[in-house]
Amino acid sequence: PLPLDWTKMAECNEGEDVAPVDAIRYPWDVMDFPLPPDQTETHLTIVGTAGQKITRMGSNLNEYVSGNLTHLVLRSHLIRTMEGISKLKHLELLELYDNMIDEINDLSPGEVEDNCEEESDDGLPAKNLRVLDISYNVIRDMNPISRCLNLQELYIAQNKIKSIRGIGQLKQLRK
Repeated sequence: PLPLDWTKMAECNEGEDVAPVDAIRYPWDVMDFPLPPDQTETHLTIVGTAGQKITRMGSNLNEYVSGNLTHLVLRSHLIRTMEGISKLKHLELLELYDNMIDEINDLSPGEVEDNCEEESDDGLPAKNLRVLDISYNVIRDMNPISRCLNLQELYIAQNKIKSIRGIGQLKQLRK
């Protein structure tokens, strides 16, 4: 067997017999977040190569991070769903490299499940996003990227994409 002690991947949730990928772990479960959030913080980076792996971003992520957050990096975790991002209005860099995400969503308020909320924030954070790294996931559809009109850098290596659509109108895209 592989030595997994340093990754803590062999650990299960509080004595339950749950596989690491099925455990429910939010960012605030793997690191301390001051409540209320420090509003001067603009960057949050949690890399899952040392310590427990995050499996959910949390639809209430905005309650734990600064409203002024510009950079969010959740790299090398077991995250399956993009969530909680639509409430981060100042987000410029989003890195979800090396996760298990299968769909790009939650980039703008208009994508609310029931579509009952008005799109009163002019498509934020999608409009502010400059860098998006979703490499090493299982994404198949690129169309939601079309909402990120000011995107300058897009990293999509090692996904399940068969055709690249949704980037034709991204006039700022350079990488």
